[in-house]
Amino acid sequence: AIGTICASGSLGTMIPPSIVLIIYGLVTESSIKALFTAAFVPGFMLASFFIVYIIVRTQLRPEEAPLPEPADDEPTLGERLTLLAAFLLMLLAPAALILLARAGFFHVTGQVARAIADGEAISLSSLPQMAWMGGIALVAAGALMTLFSSEQRKLAWQMGKGLVAPFLVVGVVLGSIYGGITGITEAAGMGVVAVLVITVLRGEMSMDLMRESLMRTFKSTGTILWVTFGATALAGAYTIAGGPNYVANLIVGAELPTMGVILMMMIIFLVLGAFMDWVGIVLLVMPVFLPIVTRLPVEEIGLFGAIPASFVPIWFGVVFCMNMQVSFLSPPFGPAAFYLKSVAPPHISLTDIFRGFLPFIAIQLVALAIMLIYPGLTRVLF
Repeated sequence: AIGTICASGSLGTMIPPSIVLIIYGLVTESSIKALFTAAFVPGFMLASFFIVYIIVRTQLRPEEAPLPEPADDEPTLGERLTLLAAFLLMLLAPAALILLARAGFFHVTGQVARAIADGEAISLSSLPQMAWMGGIALVAAGALMTLFSSEQRKLAWQMGKGLVAPFLVVGVVLGSIYGGITGITEAAGMGVVAVLVITVLRGEMSMDLMRESLMRTFKSTGTILWVTFGATALAGAYTIAGGPNYVANLIVGAELPTMGVILMMMIIFLVLGAFMDWVGIVLLVMPVFLPIVTRLPVEEIGLFGAIPASFVPIWFGVVFCMNMQVSFLSPPFGPAAFYLKSVAPPHISLTDIFRGFLPFIAIQLVALAIMLIYPGLTRVLF
């Protein structure tokens, strides 16, 4: 349970919108939208590895994850799967209609025509794609009405409606970014507005709630700003002392092959991540490592799944983010361990927490190795 909680929580640094990718993009002047798109598949790959590991381990040792005694009126597995299918169809139909309305808006305002004239394209906005979205909405609505009774639809909604609000907020934030509607900062504002509207509609809005949310925002933002300020000051002193040139000459002077240089960088990231905050690592190391990586022969990066030279900074950013996944769990200063210790029962020690992390650290290292061997994984959605 300890490993699952913290490893799953650290996925937020990999799956967009990731603050690690945002800071990396700002420091290296890389496209944050491209970083988000490139990290999408690797992030969900890592999440799927966690899921598979948990399923296999609990099947082999079910006593480690005991299930509660079922209630008399609890649906069977088949009934739950039926209700899940009904609930997913309830979400699929309106989602397809929203995407269709978005594409129609882009056509009516002339944005699609201007993008085509500039040699570009707006995702999910072509006429064939609009036809597909309309068909999906009709098929989903038809299947929902014909395959499920009114009682099943009502029960599916009652059991799954708690997921609608989180899905809606995620859809607003990521949809506005990937859809080209807003930038990163504006998307965050849209997420805030979405949460505010949902809170009002649910009748939970109050001045105390608003004050508490603002205070938490100020505290989080202030912490990040002070860490960034300190790391920037340290990076400046480090640069004046000639540290970047020393490290660059050390790596280049080793005369290692391309993948040897990258592996050395990964080891340095892992060591630094065990002792430093990731913001400091970005500000200290990226101005040194990224110019070296971009000068390496691109055809020698990875074993298969080649990437173009212009995409190397994006791939390296995703690899760095995957590496920082390990730093959140790695001893002796893995921040996730101390976050959990502050809320865990007293009998759970830091040793227990780090012991629970070990299988998930191994999984993260496997995912990192896959990213190094197959860099083309970051270009699946491009």
